[in-house]
Amino acid sequence: MKHRSLEKILLIVVAAIAVMLFVYGNAAYADDKADSKVLARIGDKVITEADIAARIDAISPLYKATMDKEGGKKAFVEKMVYLYIYAQEARAEKIDQDKTVKMKLDDMANSVLAKEYLKKKGIVSPEVTKEEVEKFYREHEKDFMKGTSVKLSEILVKTDAGATDDQAKAAREKAQKITDEVKKGTDFAKLAMKYSDDEKTASKGGRLGYLTKEQMPPEVAKTAFSMKSGDTSDPIKTAQGFYVIKVEDKKEGTRESFDEAKKRIIPMLGRQKEKELVDKETKRLEKKYNVKIYLEDSEVKPAAAAEGKN
Repeated sequence: MKHRSLEKILLIVVAAIAVMLFVYGNAAYADDKADSKVLARIGDKVITEADIAARIDAISPLYKATMDKEGGKKAFVEKMVYLYIYAQEARAEKIDQDKTVKMKLDDMANSVLAKEYLKKKGIVSPEVTKEEVEKFYREHEKDFMKGTSVKLSEILVKTDAGATDDQAKAAREKAQKITDEVKKGTDFAKLAMKYSDDEKTASKGGRLGYLTKEQMPPEVAKTAFSMKSGDTSDPIKTAQGFYVIKVEDKKEGTRESFDEAKKRIIPMLGRQKEKELVDKETKRLEKKYNVKIYLEDSEVKPAAAAEGKN
């Protein structure tokens, strides 16, 4: 076995193998078996091919990929050996009896058990059926249109980042008056040249041309794509200030195919489904175990409260 510095050994132990200690504990090293090749021996304990195969199946796919590299399997065995001998030495010095260490071991064991329970119940990474994906695709057709754009004109009533409530209110009222003027028949371009704080577009009557959703602030995009050609919006609040927009025209794009869309739909539905299942199971277990949490989210810490009094 190659000699390695203490720092490197500990880094390897902490980063790559620690979880196995809590999953397998002292039983991590099987007795010598006639049907499994012995790869390492630590006193009367052995590490066999069967041990390695089982542990490789239990680790993350990213780390598992390193097993295929030259020397990967040997490095894995060495790490298991390092983990065991350091853990044994810790037990010999009764570090495992320390109150804080016991707490950490208990927390880690609870974490592993909780994850295994969720996996066993099919709550983690739940199956998303083809029917569910197709239904979502049908019900959200507009979300899968590519290249759809709107021809916009805009008027911006700018607000500073540190604007007071009164200043923000005044800006909104100004933007609303502009909207009202347009709806009364006043030419949008003339109002843009007169009132818009966007220097780049004011001189052009606020004309922006054709834009996709990705090319405008989310708040503006949400409104613009819900409007009809010729409509003028009410003031739209953004980080820059209040926008008044007019939709001059719309160009429909092409619909993303089901095969393309499902690559994004499946993980999204999976996350939604997982959250719903976790929430449902959490409520069930809270009731079963009579859970009561007395802390409120808004509770002020003593130190914070003391600072507030100064």
